[in-house]
Amino acid sequence: MADERQPSRTPPRPPAPRSGPARMATVSARATVPAPGPEPVPPGRVGQRGAPLLRAVGLAAWRALDPRITARLRTERLRAEALAAPLRPGSIAVVGPVQHSGRSTVAALVALALARHQGPRVLAVDAAGGGGLHGRLAAGSGGSTGTVLAGLGIRDADLGRRSGAVSHRWLRERLALAESMMLLAPAPGTVDRPVGAQEYAPATTALARWFPLLVTDTPPLTADRVVPVALTRAERVVIVVPDDERRLERLERSRSWIAPLLWRPIEEVAVNVLVQRDAARSDALAPKAEPVFGVPTFSLRYDPALRAPGPLRWPDLAPQTRETVLALVSRIVRDMRSDR
Repeated sequence: MADERQPSRTPPRPPAPRSGPARMATVSARATVPAPGPEPVPPGRVGQRGAPLLRAVGLAAWRALDPRITARLRTERLRAEALAAPLRPGSIAVVGPVQHSGRSTVAALVALALARHQGPRVLAVDAAGGGGLHGRLAAGSGGSTGTVLAGLGIRDADLGRRSGAVSHRWLRERLALAESMMLLAPAPGTVDRPVGAQEYAPATTALARWFPLLVTDTPPLTADRVVPVALTRAERVVIVVPDDERRLERLERSRSWIAPLLWRPIEEVAVNVLVQRDAARSDALAPKAEPVFGVPTFSLRYDPALRAPGPLRWPDLAPQTRETVLALVSRIVRDMRSDR
């Protein structure tokens, strides 16, 4: 027997009036229907959507209310601007009166901070030997001094191109031993030797054409003839001594030895760095706020990252170390800006 049930049909909706009072009544009725709201937030997540905004507002209010935070942020901004500004060509000599004073480490830190803002325009030069600067900066085991000086025609060795045939690309390929800067240094444990007294002036003059910012690690004072050569050509001098009971004596001795070689008063050219190498003394000695013998003085406190072997990496340094190095380097380049 055939199914006599008929499919249910929904009666057609009457057309809405196009105008008049009936049309207005229909629109008002639709407007009163509430729109679907957001999905309910689970009980454990209430308030998390606005948490980042609240944290940002709280941090901004904290900075505005605490003058120390505001002053520090302003100082960091001014230092970053000073380091990123165009700098005229110049040489920075890092010297010290004794061995194992942290001189190579300070030279590497200065070059590293400069290279973060100036890039491959920075050339670190190892005139001290011993592998100190190479170990603090080089990413590999190779050296560059012999090949580059031979290519420039300064050192008699069949290691590079003939004199006058070098190019910027050729030099960068051989000097790119570090990650963020150029490095002229011999490989430790090889017959290659650092830049000598007679080679320093012609080598740095030739390389300054492509790499105008030089940071030189020198031997201890009075130990090598390359030291006075580097000092007479330096725009800035960094004097490094251990931060111990004899620091004032060593600073005075360094000052008396360096001052006659400089072309400007030592108070305008030099900065002192006191290196704390003992963890037990890192809290006993406060950073130096006043100049010592008229020279600005910075205290580099103990940092395990500076004692670890291998190349230095900026993110591995303690915050206080980074702050001290940035303050030091911004003070060094303060008068080296090309717009002054």
